[in-house]
Amino acid sequence: MGILRLLGIAVPLLAVAIGLVSTFAPLLFFKIPGGWILWAITGHVMPPYFDTTPFKSDVFGTWVKDNDVIVSTGVKQGTNWMLYCVHQIRTKASDELPWYDINYNTPWVSLIQKPGMTWADLSHELNHTKLADGTPIRDIWNHPDLPFRVFKAHEIPRQVDADGNPDPKPNGGDPGVLPLDEFPNVKFIAMVREGKDMVVSLNTFFRIHSKEFKDMWAGFPPNHETMLETVKSLLPGGNLYPLYFGYLKGWWPYRHRKNVLLVHFTDMIKDLRGGVQKLADFVSVKLTDKEMDKVVERCHFSHMKHLNENFGIQLFANPNNITALTKSSKFFVRGTKGHGKDIFDEEATRVWKEAVEKELSDPAMRKFAEEGGPF
Repeated sequence: MGILRLLGIAVPLLAVAIGLVSTFAPLLFFKIPGGWILWAITGHVMPPYFDTTPFKSDVFGTWVKDNDVIVSTGVKQGTNWMLYCVHQIRTKASDELPWYDINYNTPWVSLIQKPGMTWADLSHELNHTKLADGTPIRDIWNHPDLPFRVFKAHEIPRQVDADGNPDPKPNGGDPGVLPLDEFPNVKFIAMVREGKDMVVSLNTFFRIHSKEFKDMWAGFPPNHETMLETVKSLLPGGNLYPLYFGYLKGWWPYRHRKNVLLVHFTDMIKDLRGGVQKLADFVSVKLTDKEMDKVVERCHFSHMKHLNENFGIQLFANPNNITALTKSSKFFVRGTKGHGKDIFDEEATRVWKEAVEKELSDPAMRKFAEEGGPF
């Protein structure tokens, strides 16, 4: 009885302590092994290294320029592929503006590179950090010979109703942030992948994060032992719901905006040349037949797999000798479509199918999510 009474006192006190830390010093969670769980259950942004600040309307206008391209694809839905292809299109596959690293040529502006880092900190580093050879990073992503700049993101548009009022309900409560209407001359590219393929890719991706990066974020991302575990994290109530269902539902109403291009991973696989042409048209780049041939060649996974070390997502703003987000030698694992159905077991398949039917109630949206094709 004494133990039960003690627990009755200790548990509420522990809950109060966690609440106080969450309110006044949440970064302390990252000092505790597995502390990302406390970060998540107390309502903080997940993944913990995402920061939407640079895309808020009052901040976005301080750094963005007309004709900039924001590649805001879904997590593990072809992000690096899209960034690299857009870069090849804008340079017309020329080596005069070389590819250094995904985070140098096409910076991920909503990535916090260490706990506590702010957008102001990252912006400063983007404009002042130099490579070991003395090359300013700014001269890579902001080179004057580039026809436009490209930035990486994973966010969704600011969700509004017919009257322009905030309306986060359609996609699970995420209000979104990308200011499409306020910045009509900025272009946004979104891309979706078949769900089971995305789950398999995400499961693998979690495993290849560097130990240093995981330690910095108190064990996040965790290694999921099964596909079912990854599936459940993406369902309503899961800590990664915004990465798939929330992402697709957040973009779908905005797919016809003039400054938005929504594409599907499967369509790019089936017709890479047609996909490159669509991208080139969207970013207003005219390619000769010879230039097109070279761009398509470089956008093929057989070419990109030889550049793994250039997709390590270098953490240039992190002072703690953490130089890469991922083990770049393992980054490009497949670059294919349809393998998810072969890896899912019966239970994972059942749970995912039920989630798709419930979450993607619009038949057109569901068809696009699963197969691609025209809207």
